[in-house]
Amino acid sequence: MNSGKMWKVVRIGLCCSVAMAMLLGFGQTAQAEEIVITVKGMVKSGIDDYGIFKVGRNLAGQPFVIVFTFDDDATTDSFFCDGKPDGIGHYGTITDHPAKAVLTIAGSSYVFGEQENSEWGVFRGIADGCQGDRVAFDVKEGVYPQNSLLLVALAAMKGAPPLNASIDWGAPISRDSGIDPDPTFSAFSIVRQGDFEHYDRGVLIPEKFTVGVAKDSGSQSGQEVTSLEGQSNGHTDAPSPAAKPQKLSLKDRLKQAATDILLHHPNNAP
Repeated sequence: MNSGKMWKVVRIGLCCSVAMAMLLGFGQTAQAEEIVITVKGMVKSGIDDYGIFKVGRNLAGQPFVIVFTFDDDATTDSFFCDGKPDGIGHYGTITDHPAKAVLTIAGSSYVFGEQENSEWGVFRGIADGCQGDRVAFDVKEGVYPQNSLLLVALAAMKGAPPLNASIDWGAPISRDSGIDPDPTFSAFSIVRQGDFEHYDRGVLIPEKFTVGVAKDSGSQSGQEVTSLEGQSNGHTDAPSPAAKPQKLSLKDRLKQAATDILLHHPNNAP
């Protein structure tokens, strides 16, 4: 897949000519809620240099689970089509409405969003709008050019029922089929500051997902969780210098995340 096609997919329709405005209270539940997006599927291709997932260097064919948690009262971008709302997005940083994503592959996990300079964004659009029927999110951390990031974009397969009937995050979604694996571009990249020879990265094929209000904020019991701040495999990195996060629109955040992913895109399985 060439970079032009991948960016066309990842941008999730955000380059359409739409007006973006802050809309007080619209698209949010009456009270701030913690929203959880859970995605399950298979790793199409991937490399694990750091041994985080403990199944060897080749991650192809391994099952994955992503649990992304965020607050719906974070900074909001609202999207309109012909004067009607058709999409909503949120974004934040580790110091302003933090969020995290736990990527689990074959029972071992890595947490995105716990470093001092982490950023995130999430989007939801409806089928009959200009933005398209999409659910997408990204979490980015680290100091450029060594950024670790996770990017997930979900779309319905052609002919399948739409994903979204509402842009309200309080409206639950549960899909175990009909998710398009081709134009949906989902991937991750994990790097350690100062190490230019090793990396973890992979292309993900989502097969099912849910969206809903969190009912239990408990930890990932039974799973070994790793983050760059303290490696569970015995390696501990020196803390990265804190970088002051930039205030970017959701559109710019997703574009930046897509650019970073393309720079580290694993073209072939190991």
